[in-house]
Amino acid sequence: MATAFKFYRLKFTKNSSADLRYYCVADWSMFEAADATGLDVMRSGTMSSNGIYQSFVPANANDGNAATYWESDNRVVAGTPSLLTVELPAPVVVRSLRLVSTAQPLEYPRDFELQGSNDGSAWTTIVSFVDFMVTGGPTTKTSTIWTQVRGTSRLEGGVAASRVLIQNWATGALLASLTPATNGTWSWPAPSVDQVLVTHLGPSGYRPIADGPITPVEV
Repeated sequence: MATAFKFYRLKFTKNSSADLRYYCVADWSMFEAADATGLDVMRSGTMSSNGIYQSFVPANANDGNAATYWESDNRVVAGTPSLLTVELPAPVVVRSLRLVSTAQPLEYPRDFELQGSNDGSAWTTIVSFVDFMVTGGPTTKTSTIWTQVRGTSRLEGGVAASRVLIQNWATGALLASLTPATNGTWSWPAPSVDQVLVTHLGPSGYRPIADGPITPVEV
């Protein structure tokens, strides 16, 4: 279920050039609404990071000004992932995230984790993003958080399907391989793509008779 956290951080694992050195974020927004409307909770937060390049400080990432930005130091030299952290005045459940990249073509946040904490020490990974930003820029991208895709997958005779495969609709990349419950129900938490392809697999000679409703829901 969705959890309220006082601290949130972005743990970067790959930039757009895949050289793992520098990362840039022009603006980081988060909202309690899944459609990224209403109050941007980031505006009242205090920013920090585990490294900066020159004068491109963490506070630039939540000032609402896409012309300013935070830039990390060289994390290959540092030997640890780049971390950009916000401390909010009080714990909040956030259901959507928006990032604005800079014009730096090699430093977009491509792969990263959104993590939450209530003490700034013990961290929980909320969602992992892969290929969030790859090319182009400046770019703005929004994604939902604490969302599931759910469905029911049964075969002839009423038994559950053997597997449910979830793929990125646009690229065909496999996102998840799930085993449905005995009644055929399944769910996939926190999707980071807008559209998915769902495939139901059963033993040879059987065909799916139920595959829905497939519904995105908040948890």
